Amino acid sequence: MGPGLYSAVPHGFQIHGNGLSKKAAGLTSENEIESFTPSGSGEILRMVYRLKRRVRNLEWFLTLAIDLNRTIDRSESINLIHRFFKVNLETDGFSLWLIAPATRKFEAVSAYGVPAKEYLSHLQASKLQPPFKLGQCPEGFHYFPELPVQAERAAGGSLLILPLMPESSGSVLGFLALFRQKKDGFITREKVLLRETSQFIALHLRKITLFHTTRELAFVDSLTQVFNRRYFDQRFAKEIGRAQRYQRAMSVLMIDIDYFKNYNDLFGHLAGDEALRQVADLLEKNLRKADVVCRYGGEEFVVILPEISAEAAGKVAEKLRQAIAAASFGGEEELPDKQLTISIGVAAFPENGKNAEEMLRRADQALYKAKQSGRNQVMVSAQQDS
Repeated sequence: MGPGLYSAVPHGFQIHGNGLSKKAAGLTSENEIESFTPSGSGEILRMVYRLKRRVRNLEWFLTLAIDLNRTIDRSESINLIHRFFKVNLETDGFSLWLIAPATRKFEAVSAYGVPAKEYLSHLQASKLQPPFKLGQCPEGFHYFPELPVQAERAAGGSLLILPLMPESSGSVLGFLALFRQKKDGFITREKVLLRETSQFIALHLRKITLFHTTRELAFVDSLTQVFNRRYFDQRFAKEIGRAQRYQRAMSVLMIDIDYFKNYNDLFGHLAGDEALRQVADLLEKNLRKADVVCRYGGEEFVVILPEISAEAAGKVAEKLRQAIAAASFGGEEELPDKQLTISIGVAAFPENGKNAEEMLRRADQALYKAKQSGRNQVMVSAQQDS
C-alpha cells in the first residue's frame, strides 16, 4: 500500500506531492466536472464522483478498523495507529499524545518525522493566542494553516490538532498532531475525514480503558488492592505450566496473619481492615515486580514467586516475616505475642508438587506446621518432610 490520504487508490489515479493529487483524492469540484462533460451527463458524473469518494472513505476506515479490532492491548494499538498514518497519510510530522494516568499530563506515546517540539512550540506563541483547548473546538479540530517561522526550533508550515474525545464521553483522552511544511497544507475534506478518524481512534482507546478497568475490578481485591483469589487461580496455573514447559523453578508462599481474629474482636472490623491493607502493602513493597501477591481469603495471602527455588523462597519468606514483625500496628500490644505477626508456609516446584493442587496442599501443610510450632515463623515444605 503506497502513501497517500486513502488506504486504496483506484486504478488510474496518481499520487504526488503532499497527500494525494486533487483527482486522486476525489477533490475535483462538481463545477469542474460540468466543464468537460457533454450536456446532460454532468449529474450522472457528479453522482459517480460522490460514490467514489464515499468508497474511498469507507476503504480508509475499513483498513483502520481491521487493524484496531485485532487487539485490546494499549501498546499494540498505539503501534498500529502509528503504522496506519505512516503508510496512508503523507505528513512531515506525526505525534500521538495520551494522558498519563500517573501525572494526568499529556505525553507523546508515538511520533515520526519532524520532532513534535518543533511544530508544537507554536502553540505557546503569542501570535496563536488564545491558546487552543482540546475540549473547546466546535469543528472537532484546531487548524493552524500558517505557522510562522519565528522560533529558533520551530518549523513553519501547517498544523492540524485532533482531540481524541469520544462523543459518548466528555473527557479528552489525548490528541493527534499532524504537521505539513506546506502552508495551508490540509484541505477541507481531508480535515473532515481526519476528524472522523480521530473520533474512531478515541472510541477504540476508550474501549480498551473500559475493558481493562472492568478486568481489574474482577481480579483485584477491593479492600487491599492486591489481586484476588480468582486471579491467583488463573495466574498460578499459568506459572506452573510455564515452569513445566521451560523446566524452571517456581515457588508459592501461603501466609496467615497470626491471632487476627483476636485483633478483630479487640478493635473492630475497621481496624482489622486497616491492618489487612497495611500487611498487603508491606508484602508488595518487599517483593520483586515479577512476584504476585494475592489475597486468598480472610486474613490469608498467597505469593507466587516465578523462577525461585525452595531455598531462595525460604529466604524471601523470612524477609517478609521480618518486615511485618518490625511494622507498627495500632493496638498490637494487646495481642498474645504483643505484636502483629505472620506465619508462612513454602512449597516449590517440582519437588513439592507438579500441579497447582499439590503445591497448594504442601504450602498449606507447611503453614499449619508453622502455626503449630508457635507462629511468627517460616516453614519450608522440604524441611517438613526431612
